[in-house]
Amino acid sequence: MIRLAKPEDLPAIVALLADDPRGQTRERPDRVEETYLPAFAEIAANPHSLVAVAVSDEGAIVGCIQASFLRSLSHQGARRCEIEDVRVAQGRRREGIGGP
Repeated sequence: MIRLAKPEDLPAIVALLADDPRGQTRERPDRVEETYLPAFAEIAANPHSLVAVAVSDEGAIVGCIQASFLRSLSHQGARRCEIEDVRVAQGRRREGIGGP
């Protein structure tokens, strides 16, 4: 199941973000309250942005994504979507999580 993320999902989301070579050096799972929670609150308050999680049948968060919807001057004022922070738990990759 894919659903909008909640503040209580942040420890699992940050763990996913930290679970790769780049994330290990830049993410701080020990600072969820101080750094990630304010950022999440700002993103969640923006009607043009979202953070979603993929949840396994067992209730574990196994993936995450952040999306921001932007207005563009090109393409006659079209809306665009910027995708950020897509992660799937290492042990669950290649299972089609997040696919159609």
